[in-house]
Amino acid sequence: MDIPPDALGFAVVMATLFGAAFGVKFLVWGKGPLRRLRGTTDPATEDRIAEVEERVRQLADFVSEQSHLLEEYHERLDFAERMLTQRQLEESKRGDQPADERA
Repeated sequence: MDIPPDALGFAVVMATLFGAAFGVKFLVWGKGPLRRLRGTTDPATEDRIAEVEERVRQLADFVSEQSHLLEEYHERLDFAERMLTQRQLEESKRGDQPADERA
């Protein structure tokens, strides 16, 4: 049962053409990459994207608020360090007097 070479070549060409047609259909009309590039998504995906964008905005606001609080705490810490340093300098200038004599 020999297959004529012309028939085999014809079958290969037809299979290639059908494969290419299916590939183009998948890229253009299916849920393939080109559909995603065009920006047409189903409503559920658009809703999910909106939820994620809202969550990102909320997180950005939270980080901004935390950054502001951190700056405020840093300023308070610097103030407390300066007060402690000033107190230590004053005590060192007074000498090693007992606490009872200083009061």
